Amino acid sequence: MYIYLEKNYFIPLKEIISVVDYEKFISSPEGRDFINVNKNKVIDLSEREVKSLIITDRFFYLSSYVVRSFQDRGNEYNRLKYKGKRNLKETVEGCNE
Repeated sequence: MYIYLEKNYFIPLKEIISVVDYEKFISSPEGRDFINVNKNKVIDLSEREVKSLIITDRFFYLSSYVVRSFQDRGNEYNRLKYKGKRNLKETVEGCNE
């Protein structure tokens, strides 16, 4: 499953380590240092003000979507995955009758 970040950019959901509020992250000296040290791995996809930082093993993505938006997308994936398993189970049980 892929998740939409912004600007028609998708990444595999399983690659995401964390999604954090950008303002809170860079408000600390450690957060600012982290961004400065890893600036060659930062991909700015934001079309407006940066709201979130998506952390993966390889890159750090900046997005103008809020953290809650990514949480909702991940939850929707899990809901669909569960629904698919439930429907498959009902289908298999229906075939056994």
